[in-house]
Amino acid sequence: MRSLLVLYLSFVTAWAAPASRPPNVLVILVDDLGYSDLGCYGGEIATPNIDRLAAGGVRFEKSYNSARCCPTRASLLTGLHPHEAGIGDFVRSKPTPNAGEAYTGHLLASNQTLPELLAARGYSTWMVGKWHMGVPGPMDRGFQHYFGYKDFGAHSEGQWNAAKYVRLPATVKPELNYETGRFYATDVFNDYACEFLRQARTDKAKPWFLYLAHSSPHFPLQAPQASIDRNMATYRRGWDVLRTERLERMKKLGLVPATATLPPRARVPVDREDIANGYPGN
Repeated sequence: MRSLLVLYLSFVTAWAAPASRPPNVLVILVDDLGYSDLGCYGGEIATPNIDRLAAGGVRFEKSYNSARCCPTRASLLTGLHPHEAGIGDFVRSKPTPNAGEAYTGHLLASNQTLPELLAARGYSTWMVGKWHMGVPGPMDRGFQHYFGYKDFGAHSEGQWNAAKYVRLPATVKPELNYETGRFYATDVFNDYACEFLRQARTDKAKPWFLYLAHSSPHFPLQAPQASIDRNMATYRRGWDVLRTERLERMKKLGLVPATATLPPRARVPVDREDIANGYPGN
């Protein structure tokens, strides 16, 4: 009987004990990425680190988005339809008259964000990159640390301009410094994500949430010369070759049916000047 009682109390103690430490959460968002762009989805772009994560995780065969970046971001951080979040079409500096809450162009204050919910449950919350959900910005919607665009939007012309970016809270000095000509925002965002993770891990008692919100590949369209040179030979092979090869890789990965076929290419109208310059048009 004593043994059974000890066993019973052990079960009761285990059941009543606090849950194990909540998991750390890392969300990486890339802007306007094509479904098959990543290597683990059949793309010809080299993405070895992401491919390794995919190999040990799950790749979804279907995805749904809101066609534009800021409505999708609003859904991601609120769990709501973009119209319910307040960004039904696009971020606006001023609400459109008589548009209603669905089209304010800013996250509605009445909706809680993921970082707000997690911060209330003891998480440290960190963000790097592009907010693009209006005002107030990330520091007023649950994030405790931020590095990214000063106006929380995006600047294609600021990809190499460190003056376009800010570290918040303002009382904290930027941890990373770059020599003139060495600042490239896409790489800097990754650098800061790693730096934030290092800082978050120093407090072992707190789980962390990191949101790495890239503006690439939507913005900027520029790339360092080394990246351009590395991919030039691949893309000189032409759209028709690359899309055919992508489809075959997707079939082998099981992401599309083996019977899938490519749609016909869109016919693009051209003028005489285009033809004279050698542009085929379709």
